Amino acid sequence: MNEPAIAAQPVHKSNQWPGMLADTLTLLAVVVAIWSPSIWGRLYYQNNSAGFLASMLLCAMAGILFALWLASRLTRRTSFQRLLRSATLGLGALCVGVVLAGGTLPRSPLAWLVPLGIVVATIGHWRLGGNAGHWWPRVRVAMLTGATLLFFSAPLLGSFVSRDLAMFGLATGPARVPTVWLLLDETSFGAAEQLAAPLQSLGLAVSVHALQPAGSNTLDIVPSFLRRSVMGPSTAPCGPTSLCAAGGSVDFSRIVAGREGVDVVGIHHRYCAIRGLRSCVKPGDTELDWATQLQALVCAVQPALRRVDHPTVRACRERSVQGQLDGRLATVRAAFDAPFWTQGGDLYVHILLPHLPVSVQPQPSLGAAYESNIGAAAGLLEEIARRLVATFPDDSRLVVFSDHPLREAQGCGALYSGNCERPPRFAEPYTVPLIVVSPRMVEVTAPVSNLNILDLQTQEVGLK
Repeated sequence: MNEPAIAAQPVHKSNQWPGMLADTLTLLAVVVAIWSPSIWGRLYYQNNSAGFLASMLLCAMAGILFALWLASRLTRRTSFQRLLRSATLGLGALCVGVVLAGGTLPRSPLAWLVPLGIVVATIGHWRLGGNAGHWWPRVRVAMLTGATLLFFSAPLLGSFVSRDLAMFGLATGPARVPTVWLLLDETSFGAAEQLAAPLQSLGLAVSVHALQPAGSNTLDIVPSFLRRSVMGPSTAPCGPTSLCAAGGSVDFSRIVAGREGVDVVGIHHRYCAIRGLRSCVKPGDTELDWATQLQALVCAVQPALRRVDHPTVRACRERSVQGQLDGRLATVRAAFDAPFWTQGGDLYVHILLPHLPVSVQPQPSLGAAYESNIGAAAGLLEEIARRLVATFPDDSRLVVFSDHPLREAQGCGALYSGNCERPPRFAEPYTVPLIVVSPRMVEVTAPVSNLNILDLQTQEVGLK
């Protein structure tokens, strides 16, 4: 006699919810870990608010979950939870590959990392049968813990490794000379003569020197001269106010002004996190509304989806260029509105000049555009020098320096008519200028590189 079949015990959906929630949180943690370098970068550069980024991640998660649910409904051969777990395994493998190979998703070899993730997800789906109960909870805990640690380790390590720094050395008393420190972004030494000419025409004492740059990009050079040691090319944001590299880290919130009466007007970096400043302005440092942030995010992915000459891509490019030009004008206005002009002390200005762009309109060549911006920079120097002499007739200093020379253009297109060859005088040698301007003859102890530019020593000739 045949034994009666034993009916399978039904699995109550209420019992699935705790596991489903844990699986979803694990998947979210993995997704956040994959994008953690981009998240910290966007927070550091203040491209996005934390709330906006959190909402975008939740929207992405909703899209993933809906796709998995739809797949489970269409196939009717597998459960949604099984697809959720296999997708988590696949993305976990992708996350590990990104960390080991590229550090960030865009720089990783996705041509083989994506297939690897698919293979792992497929194998995981096969193994996530009825006998998965004994191993999946442990794997889930490991993935959730690892992804969470990966995300938070960057800012924690950046703050822990960074040391307390001083932007300037101590300077007090009547001998203190009102000084403007002007960082002209991306200035080659070949531009020094053109920059110095209007200053010399004013009858001022002008001292010109060539310095070696302490790196290759603004991202690593500025923190390098703030910490007085080279950060290196691996420098990248690792927190809302910190940068990390193989050579160490710099947390701007752990930097102090070092002396009283320091005003800063700066771009790109988190200068305003420096403690003890008299005033600080980062042009455009206002929380953008979500519509503007979303528009910028859409523009960021357009080049990967459309041709470079597509009207949408062109409109996005023009909007970006106009934003940079507006930021440059805002920097100039903020510099001339600083308390320095009424109270003295030090004014540090980092401006996107002669760094391109020059206009939203197409230019005949990159070289022609750069020459135009050098002319604009020379005009700015003359304006600052005139105001310095008028405001501080007894004595003052204008210290002009740069982070790096004009670099080879990447992605040069219609904006420069496809002609991106650097003029020889801007391409070699690979040095940056130091221009010290004073109404009196001064002796300048110039450093070898811009690594020690903020420790520059000047003394009036005859006062040794």
